[in-house]
Amino acid sequence: MMQVNKVNAKTILTPTGGFLSDYTHTINPYHGCQLGLGLCGNYCYARAIVKGVKGESRSWGTYIDAKVNAADLYRLQYATIRKANGLRIFMSSVTDPYVPIENELRITRSLLQAMIELPPDSLVLQTHTPNVLWDLELIKQLNRRCKLSVQISVETDMENDDFDRFVTAVNFRHVYPVKSRIEALSVVKDNGIDAVAVLSPLLPLKDAYAFAKSIGSCSNYAILDHFLLGDGSNGSRTRSKVYFDEPLPDLLERNGYGEWNSLDRFYNVVRIFQEIMGKDRVGVSKEGFNRSAALVKDANDARKIT
Repeated sequence: MMQVNKVNAKTILTPTGGFLSDYTHTINPYHGCQLGLGLCGNYCYARAIVKGVKGESRSWGTYIDAKVNAADLYRLQYATIRKANGLRIFMSSVTDPYVPIENELRITRSLLQAMIELPPDSLVLQTHTPNVLWDLELIKQLNRRCKLSVQISVETDMENDDFDRFVTAVNFRHVYPVKSRIEALSVVKDNGIDAVAVLSPLLPLKDAYAFAKSIGSCSNYAILDHFLLGDGSNGSRTRSKVYFDEPLPDLLERNGYGEWNSLDRFYNVVRIFQEIMGKDRVGVSKEGFNRSAALVKDANDARKIT
């Protein structure tokens, strides 16, 4: 059962570093994640960060803390932070801004409204869901005030029915269908907003060429990552025991997908995406995320937004 707690946070703009070093700050409207009992929650590096670094004792996917004062905190912190270092925001780094409860609490929506009043230099909205379309009109307004991109995770072309070979992995199921996320990217792109497909971590594919064509059609840019490379490569994706007792690499190997544990296979997919989409539209791991940030920043500068 999901426990939802309304909390007052002490701060909402958190300085970045490391993997997201080309952004200045992150915003996490929630603590915890309602998607944590689905496929993405089982390999999510954020789960390990929240538990290992922040000492969270609650089970991932069973709770969510909603930061009800997030918009007020943004307004409070905005002027000082932007004047000092600029404000390039990644939302969100250790949760999803469009968890289902957002449709009721509207914390992410309140932050977007605050940003329309007080725009950052740039904003990346990162989600695993198509729910970002709830705020499409607000996002279109904000896109005129700052440079903005929407990043949606699409780690595989395989829908739930394609995962039948994972017979023992009862939670190896998408919370949101792949098709719904690809359609959401298309809507974002068609509305003149930069749409970024994030294949992180890359999971087994049925047809890499067809998938690359699909991603190339629905998005402006794609970022590919592997659990051996990315922000979870410190062990949160390689050694953590997903499905309660088996690490992801072991699960892939046991079910006939061992080749997808290989960086050789990963870089083969990268080359396919570069062939289909063009090298300038494909980024890899940290370089890809930070190049995406740089593209947002450069375009923002070119538009001379104040």
